[in-house]
Amino acid sequence: RYRTLRDVGNESDIKKGAVNSEIVQLLQPEKSECSRSFARWTYEIDKYVMHKMNNFYITKKRPAYKNTLSDLLKFIRNLGEHINEDKNKDMKSRIGEPFQYLQKRFPDLVMYVYKKLQNTEYRKHFPQNSQSEKALA
Repeated sequence: RYRTLRDVGNESDIKKGAVNSEIVQLLQPEKSECSRSFARWTYEIDKYVMHKMNNFYITKKRPAYKNTLSDLLKFIRNLGEHINEDKNKDMKSRIGEPFQYLQKRFPDLVMYVYKKLQNTEYRKHFPQNSQSEKALA
């Protein structure tokens, strides 16, 4: 599940923050949808971890993470890529395993992303047989 979210976050348009791209638009919650656990995700992440992850972008003169689903997926991708680096041992000691940490905070995230993308070209990021699909639930 965590790998799937990282793979979606690795989509070029998500990494670049292309707000008008197809995938970003597909993932946008509808106004009529109920509030999700990840609606204000930047407030749910450990403050130290959020600060450290934002500093990476600020030093590169890019905007900090916003409370959008595409930025959360980008965050998940970047966290997965960098959490095991020596310079980030402090983050790892604070949150432990990223998937477990994120699953506790955003229990509806995997299914939400799956439902939004299951009938699109982006379904390539999800398991394609019924056994694997059950594992997502």
